[in-house]
Amino acid sequence: MNIIYEFEPQITVNDFIFNRKNQNIKEFVSLEQLEKEVNKIIDSVPKEIRNVVESENWKIIITNKRNLEKDFNIDYQIFGITNFKEKEILVYAQKDPIKYSIVHEFGHIIDNYLNNISSTNDWIDITEKYAKKAVNHTGNLFTSETRNEFFADCILTYCIDKSLFTGYDMIDIVPIIDRIVSVLPYVKKEENIESSLTESEKLLKQFNEYSREYIW
Repeated sequence: MNIIYEFEPQITVNDFIFNRKNQNIKEFVSLEQLEKEVNKIIDSVPKEIRNVVESENWKIIITNKRNLEKDFNIDYQIFGITNFKEKEILVYAQKDPIKYSIVHEFGHIIDNYLNNISSTNDWIDITEKYAKKAVNHTGNLFTSETRNEFFADCILTYCIDKSLFTGYDMIDIVPIIDRIVSVLPYVKKEENIESSLTESEKLLKQFNEYSREYIW
């Protein structure tokens, strides 16, 4: 995984211990601490998703030296952003952005890799059924009712703790993402998902379906 750290500690260890700057741990004391947290989050992501990010040559930039809102002309506060033009995921070097934004941005990459699957009628139906309820749920991980943001938040929730879907009464989404993850190794970007399965994979798929239906 290509991870770039644009990071300078904002406080010293003594600053933190004696709370000189009213520190609340949103910043990291050391680069080593930051790297450990980033690696922990990325390791929680299914390898099939990580492989897409790597194979598409995305860079992950963890920064406390940029103003992302200013750089991308955004008039509200963000945790991170996916820059498709430069194939960059940019995330603020803070606890919550690292915990939530890295995987959320992976979700946007997967959406794009699957030919913007969030724009299909199937996903639009799912969004209309669940998104408003999810956004309004107490203590949720969902921030937007728009189809593509909801998709990215579903990928995030799946990777962090898929059992949360049960609490949101959205358990139907789990097998959908299970299938998304399982099909990723067989998908070629810019092609229809079905046509991008190899012939041998199609035969195996048909055999497995036959086995489930007629043998077991």
